[in-house]
Amino acid sequence: MWAGIVWFSDYKELGLTREQAIAEIELSEDRVWLAEVLPGGGMGALVEQPLMRTSFKDTIHDVLGHIVYQHRAFIAQLSAGEYLSF
Repeated sequence: MWAGIVWFSDYKELGLTREQAIAEIELSEDRVWLAEVLPGGGMGALVEQPLMRTSFKDTIHDVLGHIVYQHRAFIAQLSAGEYLSF
């Protein structure tokens, strides 16, 4: 299983420097927990997943223009079944 999020800033449009945009993005905290759905619909224990972070990268977005972004994600091998995320 792979799950993740991308934080970005269209910093030039906002009148910020790249460093200011990165500082704002770094203020965001992300945490993820997974719990297995048990037979009968109950929920197993929530287990926090460690998140990986990429380096900050720049690109040109079709709508927003010049942005800086960072991926935050986890990769896990789960047993077959259903899971809830929080």
